[in-house]
Amino acid sequence: MRRLILTFLSLLLLAWTVPAAATPIPAAPEAQPIGGMLELLTDPDGSIPAAQILSGERDGSFRPSPGPAPSFSRNTAVHWGRFTIRNEADHAVERLLVLPQPYYRDIRLYQSDGAGGWRERSLVMGDAERQVDDSYRTPVFRLLLPPGDSRFYLRIDYHFVSFALTLRSADAHGDVKATEGTFYGVVFGAMVILSLYPLALGMFVREGPAIPLFVFCALDSLTMFVNIGYPWLVLPPAVASYAWFVVVPYSVIAVLDFSRSYLQLKEKAPLANKVIIGFEIAAFISALIIYAANHMTGVAQLVGISAYIYCAGVAAFLVFRQREALLYLVGFLLLTGFGIVYGLTMAGLFPMTQGMLYTVAFGRTLGVVVLTFGVAYVIGQKREERMAALARSEAALREAKEGLEDRVRERTTELARTLRTLRESQDALVQSEKMAALGQLVAGVAHEINTPVGVVVTASSHLLEQTRTVQGSLTGGTLRRSELTEYFEQAVPACEAVLANASRAASLVQSFKNVAADQSADERRRFPLGDVVSEVVLSLSPHLRACGHRIQVLGAAGLPVELDSHPGALTQVLTNLVMNATQHAYADGQTGGTITVELVPSPEGGAEVEIRVSDDGRGVPEAIRPKIFDPFFTTRRGRGGTGLGLHIVHNLMTKTLGGSIRLDPSAPAGTRFVLRLPLSLGETREAAEAAV
Repeated sequence: MRRLILTFLSLLLLAWTVPAAATPIPAAPEAQPIGGMLELLTDPDGSIPAAQILSGERDGSFRPSPGPAPSFSRNTAVHWGRFTIRNEADHAVERLLVLPQPYYRDIRLYQSDGAGGWRERSLVMGDAERQVDDSYRTPVFRLLLPPGDSRFYLRIDYHFVSFALTLRSADAHGDVKATEGTFYGVVFGAMVILSLYPLALGMFVREGPAIPLFVFCALDSLTMFVNIGYPWLVLPPAVASYAWFVVVPYSVIAVLDFSRSYLQLKEKAPLANKVIIGFEIAAFISALIIYAANHMTGVAQLVGISAYIYCAGVAAFLVFRQREALLYLVGFLLLTGFGIVYGLTMAGLFPMTQGMLYTVAFGRTLGVVVLTFGVAYVIGQKREERMAALARSEAALREAKEGLEDRVRERTTELARTLRTLRESQDALVQSEKMAALGQLVAGVAHEINTPVGVVVTASSHLLEQTRTVQGSLTGGTLRRSELTEYFEQAVPACEAVLANASRAASLVQSFKNVAADQSADERRRFPLGDVVSEVVLSLSPHLRACGHRIQVLGAAGLPVELDSHPGALTQVLTNLVMNATQHAYADGQTGGTITVELVPSPEGGAEVEIRVSDDGRGVPEAIRPKIFDPFFTTRRGRGGTGLGLHIVHNLMTKTLGGSIRLDPSAPAGTRFVLRLPLSLGETREAAEAAV
């Protein structure tokens, strides 16, 4: 087996290094890589004039391409590529010559005019406009090929040079741009979501590595954006030329700062924390060197690689003492591993193909996903630690209350300090509870949107394919009536499917935006009660479907009531009640439950409205009914329950919304909560103040 593996690797190395013969390149309509069909010449000091090259004096110095993607990394030489394209048609055809990388200082393309002359086109960094023939992320030259052979010389002057060229037709290039737009749209969309999640955690939880992860995600997204060349499409050339040098060094500093925070090195490994701070300072100094030298120096690469290796080593050492270090190590290795693959690709060890760029982008995104899960795990651990500290504080409080009377004065100061700690922990747990519900809501809505978006993509792709087929028949003069009829029979359902699913996705997004806006703003205003209830129910539906339950609204159509109150607080109340039902009303693994939200006028006919939230679950035992609104009372201690859900609901109903909530003991089955809300919050508060 060992001999077989060595033989296979030898053959692979031989196939990789044997130069390809320089033959005329056919002007095929499909996209084709031509890096292995070139002949190359290296001008070490850039002293060879173009006239010598074009006159043929240096033809004997050209050598066949050493591989399918010849590249030269961190060099100071000028490189020439020579190739011939053969047009076997009897008329001129148009093709696009696509270069693989956006980072070039000076590119010059020479095309023979068939009469002994040459046509020159150039792309020089710093020009007022980018002199290329297509709005693409890398340079593109449009070639008009007459019948027969057309000779070309390509001169590239830059620190990194790649001749992994691609020859495409306009249609093939359009397909590539469409595929890239979809892929990178999904990747950058995922990175935006992954960036907003730790930002939200950092804003509400205000601890742990959430904010450093947000900074790193943002810089890593910009790094990918720069690496694949999109700044050339949206920024002036002079600015785009330096975007890479601005973003990449600071992403190294961001990942080091995130590593210190995530692994809690300040508390658990102070020496390692100081070493990484030293790497951050060195990375900052390297960034200044990069700006001065205008290219990535060996010192900067050494600092980045050394810092990454050290972080990976520290995480590997801490894996045996911290579970969260394993998630960090996996995500970190994915990020750095695919980053190394990209670096080796730039060095010419791997071919610079579209598939390679896709793989690197996907791998780095996957690494960020793993790190995001790790941050959530770290915050969850801290939450459990706070709960344990809270339990210990409660035990100490009970012991103090049961102590002797003569120790009351001695314990007064300590008791006051313990109560302050309890209040702070309770506030932190309340915020964590709100974020947990918001996280479940986000996950459900994202999963629900995925289905209509997938249908839209599939239907649109099918419609595009059929349209191209009919267009081809029409252009060729072979279109039959039956083909056109069949096309319309397929186009109409496809358009209807696209419209229906797009509308469904838009409805979900709008509902989630309204609910999220109400919860974040929490300001008093007039609003239709039925609309708010419907939006909350629509936002919670994906989560309930995932649990195997359903939710229904009764009485909304027949009760057109407007409230002058806080829609955000009401949204939080309804969300907590429905989430509480999914967690407590049904046994673990049970499905098929029904949760009902019913709107009814006040039985007394006053200026109130009544909301009944009920389920058909196992109900609340009579013995614990008086305690369900007490803080920290839960029947799921140790299984994720905090005992704050209904306590938060009770406080919002009585203090913020000016209403009341009670458990209805007359419910025929399951559990029923009865909420009473005043139609106008101001009238209720004025009446209460007058009574006092």
